[in-house]
Amino acid sequence: MSLIGSNDTWFVLAAMIGTVALGVWLEKKYLWAAKISALVIIVLLSIIISNINIIPSSAPVYDFVWEYCLPLALPLLLFKSDVRKICKESGQLLIAFVIGAMGTVAGAFISYFIFKNYISELPGISAMMTGTYIGGSVNFAVLSSAFDVSVQSVSAATIADNLNMAIYFIVLLSIPVRSKIIKSENLKQESKKEDNQFSVRSLAIGLAIATMIIAISDLVSGEFTKLIPTSNFLLSALQEIGTFFIYCFMFVIGAPASIAEIVKKSPLLLLFAMLIVAFNMLFTFGIGSLLHMDRKMLIIESNANIGGPTTAASMAIAKDWNELIGPSLLVGCFGYAIGNYLGILVGTALS
Repeated sequence: MSLIGSNDTWFVLAAMIGTVALGVWLEKKYLWAAKISALVIIVLLSIIISNINIIPSSAPVYDFVWEYCLPLALPLLLFKSDVRKICKESGQLLIAFVIGAMGTVAGAFISYFIFKNYISELPGISAMMTGTYIGGSVNFAVLSSAFDVSVQSVSAATIADNLNMAIYFIVLLSIPVRSKIIKSENLKQESKKEDNQFSVRSLAIGLAIATMIIAISDLVSGEFTKLIPTSNFLLSALQEIGTFFIYCFMFVIGAPASIAEIVKKSPLLLLFAMLIVAFNMLFTFGIGSLLHMDRKMLIIESNANIGGPTTAASMAIAKDWNELIGPSLLVGCFGYAIGNYLGILVGTALS
């Protein structure tokens, strides 16, 4: 039982926002923290305080972040995106994404034959992991139902997946990239000027626009962000708010990663999941390097495979690769579309 109960909403919220604030402050204050990035710090702190039972592993606040803050973050992050550049970058990223998906499928088959005598219901679990490591958690849930995987196995696989994802993000963020990610002095001064012009009115307008986009997109499809100007102080401020929501999302990813539960219930499933991810990275960085693809693009692509569009976008933000935010969201959504089909293909072939 945790010190802060799952229904102690304000205390859970305080722990989450406090952890996010600490991670961002450390990144700005210390060079070592900047190299690690606020995202890694937030995930690590979330895992630590969850595993020493300070915060709960599940809570209504986390559900709120998943259901509301995360969708709201996406249009906020895209307000300043150049649609033409997104289309250009998405083409290259899509090729890398397909390569990574091939790695996930290959990893699922190989991992199955290694662990088939030790893990029950492995064909269905292989399908679930294939779907989630090409698409996302939605694919995970759909495929568990499609292959009638037991509640116990789904629970164990979920725990393994949560810890595996947290470890994976830390590894991925640690890969060195030769890239100028520090803004020039002029850009810093411009950013400060924009921050000074931010107001509650700007926040209200921006959030209203973002909320309307989400509401309307539930009914019809369209590219509403093309109608919004590409840059001004308001959009810069809104992007920062979107980034904050993404940081909260990363905290929520770390909280359920229970090391004790992994030790008790699913150590082999953790190894199984880690091997699939290793093959994804092997294909991504091996073939991608042979094709002379940019490493930062490969990092974001692998994240879009394994974590989905939101974690890929958050990593692009953490690395200050703003040109990859839009493309990462697009290819990540493509993963949602094909994840179920490839998961069914794997699960059926192994059944």
